[in-house]
Amino acid sequence: MKKTLILIFSLFCFYSFGQSNLKIVEFYNVQNAQYGYSYILPTAIGKEIIGKSKDYELTIYNSSTGNYQINIFSEKYFEFNEKVDELNKYFEQVKKGKHIELKNAEIISYEINVEKNMFIIHGKKESRNFIWKSIIIEIPISGEFGFNTMIFYYKNTTKNKKLGQKLIEEFREY
Repeated sequence: MKKTLILIFSLFCFYSFGQSNLKIVEFYNVQNAQYGYSYILPTAIGKEIIGKSKDYELTIYNSSTGNYQINIFSEKYFEFNEKVDELNKYFEQVKKGKHIELKNAEIISYEINVEKNMFIIHGKKESRNFIWKSIIIEIPISGEFGFNTMIFYYKNTTKNKKLGQKLIEEFREY
């Protein structure tokens, strides 16, 4: 049975300016040692749900207000010499909405950065917008390569979008 080691080691702040008052959002850093990535989460995040699909284990974080949801998963393992080809193939699959997480989604914009081994896609699914980020990582235990993905689903407000951009920016290989 595989075990995931999650280390919480830092806390930092993100300032969100409203019309009349300043709100401080605190974050904590999480590292997933099994799949080699790290990310931040707001300290006030709601419950965590871990589910499994046919191809990957999915971790879901829901905001206590219901304004956003964060999905994180790893999938599509391959050898080092296939790295650029796999990035392009996976990007095309996701960009065309052919990933199970994007069923019935509308893709609005996208960017790929081969040098940084990542891509970001913005879109809309049902009544929520989303920001998708996938990065190629070397899996520490097996030495294989794969994709780690964070999807930030949010209700369309500037505050939620800025929070999503911050979380997506901090999602990376450690």
